[in-house]
Amino acid sequence: MHDVNARSKAEQPKAECCLESPSTDVLYLDRPSFHSRVLLKVVRVLLRNRDKTLDTYAILDDGSERTMLLPEAVEKLGLHKKPEDLALRTIRQEVQTLKGATVSFKISSPTNPKRIFRIAEAFTSQRLGLADHSYPIANLKRRTI
Repeated sequence: MHDVNARSKAEQPKAECCLESPSTDVLYLDRPSFHSRVLLKVVRVLLRNRDKTLDTYAILDDGSERTMLLPEAVEKLGLHKKPEDLALRTIRQEVQTLKGATVSFKISSPTNPKRIFRIAEAFTSQRLGLADHSYPIANLKRRTI
């Protein structure tokens, strides 16, 4: 989905001491800002790994350069993790280096589950999370096919 992020070793951003953060805080991928409102598309998807399938929702961020997967989904799917550090730059140009891993999985639409796409090298980290919203997240989590 985000082939633009596939870089050679020579092109990888260099970690500098001022860019790293040893913090254990959770970085919210979708926390609303006080200054403006950002609306993102939410779509229902099926995530797959071998014989495991997770019926869930994906947030589509047109400005994102990398596919990210929450750690709960990684665990439920039993995905193999390859360690990776990711320099994450926010729209305010703040940079934090996240310790995490890359994972690969398959994805499809619930309306056309036989058309499957492979997602390679998505990033995951225990420091990624989603903020609570006024949208009925609990109801979305309970919905099934």
